[in-house]
Amino acid sequence: MNEDEAEAPYAGRQRFWRGEHLAFTPMEPDDAELIQHWRADPVAAREIGVWPGPLHELHERLVSYVEDRTRDDFLILLPDDTPIGHIALTDEDFVDGTAEACLLLAPEHRSNGYGADALAALTDLAFGELPLHRVEAVTHTGNAAALATLKRAGSTQEGVRRSSCLHRGRRHDNALLALLRTEWEAQTRPRGLGPRLTRGIRPGPPPGWSRPGGAPGTAPGPGPPPAAASRSRPRRRGAARRPAGRRPPRAVR
Repeated sequence: MNEDEAEAPYAGRQRFWRGEHLAFTPMEPDDAELIQHWRADPVAAREIGVWPGPLHELHERLVSYVEDRTRDDFLILLPDDTPIGHIALTDEDFVDGTAEACLLLAPEHRSNGYGADALAALTDLAFGELPLHRVEAVTHTGNAAALATLKRAGSTQEGVRRSSCLHRGRRHDNALLALLRTEWEAQTRPRGLGPRLTRGIRPGPPPGWSRPGGAPGTAPGPGPPPAAASRSRPRRRGAARRPAGRRPPRAVR
């Protein structure tokens, strides 16, 4: 590593997706130490529900996610290349057109509006580049900051899963929120951009993508009632692979 790389280690990372005020770069296993630091923050540890384990275990988990076809994980970068958080689409199902959004911000960058900006950029990726119809998120009902951030990004709270989380010996309720493609299309804010996209692109699934048994270019319809979870689940039989030629660089968490 030369002197410039040591001073700005994220300057050379690929900006796969750009929001209005920030950018996403695919997460790499070598980011484990940074993620470990964020997860060790007391507020983050409380919301996640577990204290971080050994660093080598996190690194091994990031490596194992490289080939996980159901998720895309990114570091969030400011224009000056400062990494401020981790954001992901998990449980991606291109048959039902669903995925779950996850977000973790560095403690020093909370309460600055970055969370809502990052979630807005993530849904631009989900609906403008991928053939998704619904992006949902789950957080416990006492997490007022997360609920407010999700709602600012356009998500609607659909309900509460009562007593669905066991944390530190107590049962907690989880709130389920979601944003649909049609709701995203109605938003008038500037859209996020990928490396091959230009502003003004027509929202919709990638060209040539087709649902099994459907015509090319058709978007997936609404799926069954969601089964939200914070952890990744194996893709069920019959779930569609990512459309060829439009796959983002593989990212991990």
